Amino acid sequence: MSTTMPPAKPRNRKHARHAQLSTEQTRRSELRVEIEAAKLRVILDRRLGRETPQWVKDLAKKTA
Repeated sequence: MSTTMPPAKPRNRKHARHAQLSTEQTRRSELRVEIEAAKLRVILDRRLGRETPQWVKDLAKKTA
């Protein structure tokens, strides 16, 4: 009796294609993350009494 693993099932190529993001989708997703991080930075700076850089405030006002 062999102790090797059974062969892996072939991947569903259609599913794998849907799992990949296009360059545009990736860019948008990254921009949304940056905007949300900027919003958090503005809130944190306000609570700590620090001045938030203008570029962070501008980014926090954007919508993706």
